[in-house]
Amino acid sequence: MPVVSHTVLAALTLAAAAVAPASAAPSGGPGDDTGPGARLTVSVLDGQSRGAAESHLLECHPAGGDHPEARAACDALDEATATGDDPFAPVPEDAICTQIYGGPWRAEVRGEWNGRQIEAEFSRANGCEIARWDRLIPALPDVNAVADQEENRDGGTSGNSGDGGDGHSPAVPERQEREEGRESDRHRGLWRFAEPVGGAPGVMR
Repeated sequence: MPVVSHTVLAALTLAAAAVAPASAAPSGGPGDDTGPGARLTVSVLDGQSRGAAESHLLECHPAGGDHPEARAACDALDEATATGDDPFAPVPEDAICTQIYGGPWRAEVRGEWNGRQIEAEFSRANGCEIARWDRLIPALPDVNAVADQEENRDGGTSGNSGDGGDGHSPAVPERQEREEGRESDRHRGLWRFAEPVGGAPGVMR
């Protein structure tokens, strides 16, 4: 009988040891798509009307939604969070900011990020606000690149009147190429020129 009881005890010990590592395995670590998720609505306004110029759903962990740069946007937010910063925190009231006006653009980010509710507003009213906005590109669009491209495009087509440059033959291939470019731009919207921006220009401490 003692031999039988010892055998049963040894079997139970081995079974417990096999189960323990699985139950103790961590979850939700960096790069783990089963971790805390995010579901954010990103709305960008032109500052001259009350309606949203564009509004997109951004989902993270895993990346999804209809945001044009979902994966890169999630990476930017993850990177900002990993350094201990709150990417949605407002500019401190005692911050000294350069008086640089970045345009009438405004943005709103609302939803859930890593288990907490987010209601953040962004603008380009001064150096601090511009840096705060740029830090979240491409979660927010690079509106400077959009404005520059639109200006170059308008300047390049003005005075052409749709002809081939000699006032007689229409430049059909060139016009078709421009229309195709505009259609692609409309598909990607304000994010078509988005790329990460380093540093925090315009902020003085």
